[in-house]
Amino acid sequence: MTPRRFIAESLPLAVDRVRAELGPRALVLNVRRVPGEGWPRWWRKPQIEVIACPPAPAAELAEVRSELAEIRRQISRLPAPAAAAAAAPPPGAGPISAWLERHRLAPAHRHSLLSQLPRGETSLAAARGLLLAGWRAAPPLASNRHALIGPPGAGKTTALCKWLAQAVLMEGRRARVWRLDGEAANTAESLSVFAEILSVPVQRLADGAGADPAELVFIDLPGVDWRDPAALAGLAERLRALGGVQAHLVLNAAYDDDLLLAQARAFGALSTEVILTHRDEQPAWGKIWNLIFGTNCSVRFLSAGQNIPGLFENADPERLLGTDFP
Repeated sequence: MTPRRFIAESLPLAVDRVRAELGPRALVLNVRRVPGEGWPRWWRKPQIEVIACPPAPAAELAEVRSELAEIRRQISRLPAPAAAAAAAPPPGAGPISAWLERHRLAPAHRHSLLSQLPRGETSLAAARGLLLAGWRAAPPLASNRHALIGPPGAGKTTALCKWLAQAVLMEGRRARVWRLDGEAANTAESLSVFAEILSVPVQRLADGAGADPAELVFIDLPGVDWRDPAALAGLAERLRALGGVQAHLVLNAAYDDDLLLAQARAFGALSTEVILTHRDEQPAWGKIWNLIFGTNCSVRFLSAGQNIPGLFENADPERLLGTDFP
């Protein structure tokens, strides 16, 4: 699975080369614009660089999953570190409590979940069932206009680029971007560069005149201070003025739980549907359930890394928990 570099005059030509040489299921790791090579670069148009690798063989994936499962089984036998609990777990539920704590489920939610277990139940499968039952699914996408909102630095523009890349490259959708100012100027020049690579138009004003109703519109807005009621009210008014927009709250999954919950609650009147970024920095799934159990939010997408398209996937609770139950 060694990554390979492909250079072409345009993105469609680069994608054609990737598919021809690595197959239709090749994994695209990064896309960027690069100058032409050699001295002709001074007058030649920039080229497109795509970093991709072939998909892992099924046998290789199965071997990795088996090794991970064995490691997790060994870890599960280790004594859990001492920690203050919200309340003593029910008799016989110690291993389940340790497992939930290891995955960073908050003490209050651990106790609540353990109290729902049938008396004498000690299987992780039973705890898994309760976690899945408590999952709150994201609502269906109700609009072709998607505004990404949230605090500064949460990764809104990167998440937008990843979603845009999937829609254009994998789904073949037509799209455009509205890169709009807010109380602060929108300085996301990288968004305009990436959209140009995808041949997606970028508008600095919200203008839907003559647009195809089936076309996707991604709306990039500057971050808003979640502690400033006036700024949140201004954002709410901006979303209303855009009309027919579905707002998606982008939060950094690596933030401390208390900060993550406070931000989700602050933006709750504008959107309860969340895109979690920086998942590679905080892989514990307990933090996601803390958000589900501690607010009225649902999680739609999980994003990791800065590469585009990189990792950007649906938040599937079965998949999040699945690796612990081989």
